[in-house]
Amino acid sequence: NETRKAVEAAMKYHENATFRLERACEAKERFQAAKESAKDVLTRAQSYLQRVEDDLKHVHNEVMEATKQEQDARKFLSKLKEEHDAQEEAEVSVVDHGGGDANNCLSSSNHNRT
Repeated sequence: NETRKAVEAAMKYHENATFRLERACEAKERFQAAKESAKDVLTRAQSYLQRVEDDLKHVHNEVMEATKQEQDARKFLSKLKEEHDAQEEAEVSVVDHGGGDANNCLSSSNHNRT
């Protein structure tokens, strides 16, 4: 009778251990599947991040080029304004100093002849 009870207890213990082992194996499989899924997500995230970084570099380069073009345009406009101002100043100077009235030229010529 004692032996029979011990065998029954051992069988019950074995059943419990087998049940726990099966659950542990199932949990391990779920963990492995989750781990693989996480790896896939990480790989996709890294790929996406690399594309974003590449796009950012491209945008940065475009901004730098646009900034350089703007600076060049400002220098060009400044130079044009300086040339325009110098031309206006020269025109004013000609009118003030040498571009007198044609009648003045004739009257002074006539004056010298007499």
